[in-house]
Amino acid sequence: AALQLLSTYDSEYFTSSVKDSLLRIVLRWYPRQHNSTVRMLAADLLLSNKPTEEQCLILAEAVRDRSLREVATFILRKMESVIKSGLEPTSLILHNILLRKEFNNYDYLSV
Repeated sequence: AALQLLSTYDSEYFTSSVKDSLLRIVLRWYPRQHNSTVRMLAADLLLSNKPTEEQCLILAEAVRDRSLREVATFILRKMESVIKSGLEPTSLILHNILLRKEFNNYDYLSV
């Protein structure tokens, strides 16, 4: 419920601490386990609100975690959507990350 409420706020309210909290939810770095729907909403909010390059890289690396299969697929598709939308500067950051050889290969993209 709290994440759904956050989706109504403007980007200016997404401070670095809020974005870090969203990243921890996506990656299960909280003691409390969140279901995949909550983690996907957190990923969506993070990618839609100007994440840092480091946060984008961490999300890109999370796609490799096969235990997060459903969430990983969502993250990859959301990243592709952001790139196509041209949402600056996030689209450029994600585009450059996905061009790296460790991410631009069949094994990574076959999620």
